[in-house]
Amino acid sequence: MREQAEIVVPVPMQVLGEQLQQVESWPEFVVGLESVTPVAHERYLFGVRQGARLHEILMAVRPRPAQGRYGWTAIDGPRWDGALKLEGLDGARTSVTMTTRVDPRTFLETMAEAFGGVPRRAEHDLHRLHEVAVRRFGGHLVPRQRPATA
Repeated sequence: MREQAEIVVPVPMQVLGEQLQQVESWPEFVVGLESVTPVAHERYLFGVRQGARLHEILMAVRPRPAQGRYGWTAIDGPRWDGALKLEGLDGARTSVTMTTRVDPRTFLETMAEAFGGVPRRAEHDLHRLHEVAVRRFGGHLVPRQRPATA
């Protein structure tokens, strides 16, 4: 299932980017991600809870702070990948777009996805990221400004 969500975080892009480079802190905002263990350069073992089961997934994580991009992909097994894209807005706020593609790991997850019973994880993850940023760096919820239509 592919998802995309966006939020504005009241933190400068550089500050948020430095936080995201600490991949071990991602369980604070990624739903179901219980642990992150570094195993090699840009390789991590993610402990992902899906239902009652904890899956260990070897991931390639590619932080590219100069481009404001942070990508991850499962090295083997069902697809579990995504990206965060940061865009500085005014020196004090950052637009964050999260795109994920996650394939179900069990029959029940496949059925839930088929019948629309899968929660919107990307949107929830970004709200949790916002909460973490506000708690660490201050600020308040800033809604994304949409361009006016003529």
